[in-house]
Amino acid sequence: MTEAEKYQGYDWIKVKREIPTYVDGVPYVSESHHMVERCFLIEEVRKLAAKVDALTMASAHQALEQLERTQKEQRRQIDDLTWEE
Repeated sequence: MTEAEKYQGYDWIKVKREIPTYVDGVPYVSESHHMVERCFLIEEVRKLAAKVDALTMASAHQALEQLERTQKEQRRQIDDLTWEE
């Protein structure tokens, strides 16, 4: 399952549902429920941001290693050309 698939729909929100009260036919949920839900969502965003940071750092590290390998190979080729002259 991909990360995107994990967040399809609303089932991933792990906050106990509150049964709304109705006032004049309009459903209302308590402010405390909204606060719990907001806190959960903020924490989830922070976790996802940390994953993005980790992946970004890993990608940057791999790119740097590739660049270093390329530079070493280019230096070797230059050295080979220098010795042939």
